[in-house]
Amino acid sequence: MQFRRKCMNQTQNEEKKELKIPDIGKKALHNMLVQVEQFASIENTPLTTKEKAYAADIVMAIIKQVEERKIDWREVDVKDVVGQIKRYARLQLSITENELYVDVRKNGKTGKFDVAVKKQYQGIDKELIKWCSKSIVRFLSGVICQGDEFETDVDFETGLEKVVKHKKNNSVDRNKLENIIGAYKIAYVLEDGKLVQYPVVIDKNRIMRAYNASPTNEKPIWKADTQRMVLKTATWCLYNYVLKPFMSIPVELKQDWAKTQDEMNFDNVVEAEVVAQEEVKQLANTGEIVDIPLEAEETDTLGEVEQVVESAEEPQPIKQQEPTKQTVARNRPF
Repeated sequence: MQFRRKCMNQTQNEEKKELKIPDIGKKALHNMLVQVEQFASIENTPLTTKEKAYAADIVMAIIKQVEERKIDWREVDVKDVVGQIKRYARLQLSITENELYVDVRKNGKTGKFDVAVKKQYQGIDKELIKWCSKSIVRFLSGVICQGDEFETDVDFETGLEKVVKHKKNNSVDRNKLENIIGAYKIAYVLEDGKLVQYPVVIDKNRIMRAYNASPTNEKPIWKADTQRMVLKTATWCLYNYVLKPFMSIPVELKQDWAKTQDEMNFDNVVEAEVVAQEEVKQLANTGEIVDIPLEAEETDTLGEVEQVVESAEEPQPIKQQEPTKQTVARNRPF
């Protein structure tokens, strides 16, 4: 009988411990959201209800990473976290839609853990769709590996280069950096009732310059998910070298948007090179096709956090070059 009571008491104690976990998470979520709202008010950019939901989405992802890795919050450097959450919330980029990712890594100099919220290439795609004056219908992107056959030709109707062939070599690991010799990204734009390619291609040299220019704490990400980082670089190049002249960021978001841009200072890696003066080849590849929905739907996660957002305390004020035709052959750089 005593053994049974002991087991029952032990079970009840375990249940109580389990009940504390969501309570702690909810409190942490609430406190951080209040800080985000206060910071937004200080910068005269108060968050809307929808933006608060995006902020809660990001906060939950940060809390999840820290608690799953059993990191003591006293060891986390949070001085820049609130600002990051506020900026991405105003841009309405979502963790659950794979538009952002949270990177928590230990800083060898400070001994604390740094939290960085960064855009995935899907997040850059979303910004291109929202703020590009061109009518982008879809994107197509991928990597070019050793042994791939890759060919482009001129579309004389538009005067633009387009991809006419890409045959993949599936005998190699297409997620290994040593096998990747290039990458590409195409924006398909609707012009005069026809889809027109607006492509860009980056070669092995550009990829390695992006890798070498990346912070030390991002090197493991490059090795673990090489394609994602290479495609992010290609997306960045598509924006800067092809679509930037057609971008129009709303005035009220320009400051927040500018602070979320990855610098990708390729020219710091190779002396005497100037990125703006380099030739940018406009190519593309078979890869994942991303159709652009006419109207974005809210995710379940955003709906779930609205109650927490609404219950948060009111923040208190505190003191083209000429087109060419190319073939990528085995063991040859394109």
